[in-house]
Amino acid sequence: MILPKFYLRSRANQAWDQTGIDSLEATKDVDHFKNYPHSVSYNYNSRGFRDSEWPDSGLQDAVWCIGDSFTVGLGAPINHAWSKVLESKINRRTINVSMDGASNMWMARKAIELIQTVAPKNIVILWSYFHRREENREGADEYPDEVRRFFNAEDATDQDDFLNFVECATNVIAQANSTNVIHGIIPHASGLAGNYTKQRSRERHLKTTWDNIKGANWPSDPPMTMDQLLSLDGTIIDELKTVFKIYDDIAFDVFYLEQIKKISTKNYLGEIKQLDYARDAHHFDLITSQSFVNQIVPLLRLD
Repeated sequence: MILPKFYLRSRANQAWDQTGIDSLEATKDVDHFKNYPHSVSYNYNSRGFRDSEWPDSGLQDAVWCIGDSFTVGLGAPINHAWSKVLESKINRRTINVSMDGASNMWMARKAIELIQTVAPKNIVILWSYFHRREENREGADEYPDEVRRFFNAEDATDQDDFLNFVECATNVIAQANSTNVIHGIIPHASGLAGNYTKQRSRERHLKTTWDNIKGANWPSDPPMTMDQLLSLDGTIIDELKTVFKIYDDIAFDVFYLEQIKKISTKNYLGEIKQLDYARDAHHFDLITSQSFVNQIVPLLRLD
């Protein structure tokens, strides 16, 4: 069997009416749950994914969709899930590889294995919350994927979590070869998630700040990497710290821009905007799926 590790044992061939926070007991908005106008059910294929059975052929031409519960389509009918909206939009099979609570480490691992084994033309990854981790110690590969979820690094800072995400994304990019990989991020994944708009805004903020305070002997342009920042003349660094008290703010902007540029290709969509809510009052629904799909389609290779 191809990709034998793409298997969620606890869900294989299961059919549920509710799961996780999409339940009357766990939802954060009982009224919203009760008044949700659509019927929701969860039917998992023999591999444990909320999808129909995989085809026997055409795996390279299918668009593979990788993600967490937002890609599962938690709280919404299956035809509201963005993978199914995409399938309908392009009239081409999509394959949904998603798991509730999946970490970015899990997604990167699955994407790389998929690229190495199938080399599909297109993969779309909707990255998850930056703080999530996957159990990664020796022997962890023998555990079911569901058991490896929700491992959060102790004492990790926001920057640590951001670096973990960047590492996951760049590892996939490095392995992509002929596969076209499109990157989105779930809503509210992290204050550092960002998109092209936020990136340009941070660049403008850094330049404006620098132009407003720079002295006659300062470089005309602000530092754009940590090496450039650390190599500034000591008197400039001292002024940034003690006179303007803005060194930490500039260092943060430089850190963010240096990291985000590692993954800022035309295929990096950044954090998507949530436009509606599914039955569980947390995940997004059809309108957001449609908006995300409209961003994806122009980036696909459908030849």
